Amino acid sequence: QTIDANVTLANNAEFRNNIAGKVLTVNGDVTASAKQLTLYGFDNGGAINLAGTGNDWGGETVIAGATVTANSASAGNMNIEYGTLTLNADQTLAGIDFGHATLGNGDGTLNIGTGNTNALSSGVTYTADDTSANTATIAGGTLEMAGGIQNVEFNIADHASVSGPELTVSSTIKTNGTNRVLVKSGAGTLKLTSGASVYTQLRVHEGTVQLTDGGAVGTTWSDVYGDTGDGTLEFVGGADITVAQSYKAGNPDNFGGAETMT
Repeated sequence: QTIDANVTLANNAEFRNNIAGKVLTVNGDVTASAKQLTLYGFDNGGAINLAGTGNDWGGETVIAGATVTANSASAGNMNIEYGTLTLNADQTLAGIDFGHATLGNGDGTLNIGTGNTNALSSGVTYTADDTSANTATIAGGTLEMAGGIQNVEFNIADHASVSGPELTVSSTIKTNGTNRVLVKSGAGTLKLTSGASVYTQLRVHEGTVQLTDGGAVGTTWSDVYGDTGDGTLEFVGGADITVAQSYKAGNPDNFGGAETMT
């Protein structure tokens, strides 16, 4: 099915594709003022293609089971409950959420287009699903802190049924300015695999951050300290990793907890 027209949303709206192997394509721009757009594929991964380059519905985007390709999107929050989004555009997002405590039924993936940058004005959150061992992935392109944002927080819950990392990021992560901080919270595991990532500080408040092989980790230096629980930094993989500045464990003035580096 194809819609060869611009679509203006008067209210929150849903695009649904219930048929596996079929594609719903919108060739025009989808626009609105502060509306939510939900893209449903249910459990069959129904494909939805938002081909317009001027899409902006002003509010949150929810992906529930769909396989979505978009040439532009709203600058609101991106909520991938389960399903896949390939975003072939330089795009600012309020934040990125993966998973749903009761409604998710699988993994969530954000693919950033080759040469594209997604800028975050908030953080990334992973929620453990109650019925499936859901994991999340951010791949391709560049993930950047927007404008003057000082910190970007990855809040990753622990999923009892997931043996590896709950969220894996292979995209390049970069800052926009100096004294920018990547913060890890939540009891789950965040795995960073890109040696091209550059940020001033990596702080593990809680849970685990894994740095895998990929060469030098830019000019990263790491503060690892407990907040509501333990913080662990693990160097994993088969290649050497260079941390260009000093490693600091703990922040006794403000935080308790135990810190480890493996």
